[in-house]
Formats: sequence, C-alpha cells, structure tokens
Amino acid sequence: MEEKSAWMKWNQTKKQKRLTLTLKETKKLFFQNFSIKEIAKLRKLKLQTIEYQIIELITLGYIFLGDLVEDEIAHQILETFEEDVPESLKEIKNQLPEEINYFQIKCVLASINNQPDSIYD
Repeated sequence: MEEKSAWMKWNQTKKQKRLTLTLKETKKLFFQNFSIKEIAKLRKLKLQTIEYQIIELITLGYIFLGDLVEDEIAHQILETFEEDVPESLKEIKNQLPEEINYFQIKCVLASINNQPDSIYD
C-alpha cells in the first residue's frame, strides 16, 4: 500500500471536519462574489488566513476548483504529476510558469484530494 504524503493526510482529516462559524462566514462572502482580498479586509483577517479557509472549503467540497483557478492553469499544475509525484509545493512551483502562484497550486491539490476515495464515499 502506498504511503500518503503529509498534505494528503492533512486533507483526509479535513474531509471529516464540520464547517466552523468562521468558515461559514468566509463561504458566505465568497458566494456573494467578494474577492479573497475583499473578504480579508471585511473580516479584518490576513489574506493568508482567508486563502487557508478557501482551501479548507475546497477540501470540504463547498467551493469548486473552477470558481478559483482557470482550467488551463489547473491542467498545467496537474501535468507536474505526470512523470513523478513532486515531493513539495516548491518542486511543483519550480516546474510551472512564474505567473502560477502557490495559492493556485494548493487549490488544485485540495480539489484532487476532495474526490471520493471509493464508489462508496
């Protein structure tokens, strides 16, 4: 059996987590079409905090990848997995054009791990 990476283990635990009040608020603002920067400003939180919450919401299945990352960019990120599975986010980033950022990479990874583990999930 293949060993799961630390990212996948973290993501697996998120699947079992309930939506907290802070995640509910971020989700509500996101679906009111506020940008991530605007949500951070409205909530008086750091941009990184809101990005982390958005990634959690993707992992939990409340936000879909297409809401944040264009298909072409998502495909470029996924192509980094064709040969070997990269060991780190930095290794993925180094294989991509400069304009693709870490947040986009994390969103793609969160969406991958949001898929059911079996037909019974």
